[in-house]
Amino acid sequence: MELSRRIEKMEKEIAEIKGDLVEIKESLSRVEESIEWIKTIVKVTFSLFGVIIGVMVAVM
Repeated sequence: MELSRRIEKMEKEIAEIKGDLVEIKESLSRVEESIEWIKTIVKVTFSLFGVIIGVMVAVM
């Protein structure tokens, strides 16, 4: 009986850990998506600065 209770306890703990891992995976995917947005914003910003500087040099 002791062995079966220990096995049941381990199964419950494993199920909890799996649930935690799913939550961590979802959080990481949201973080990854946010990082991609930031990278896109930085690229667009530098592109705009490049165009503005290019126009300023061309006008001078």
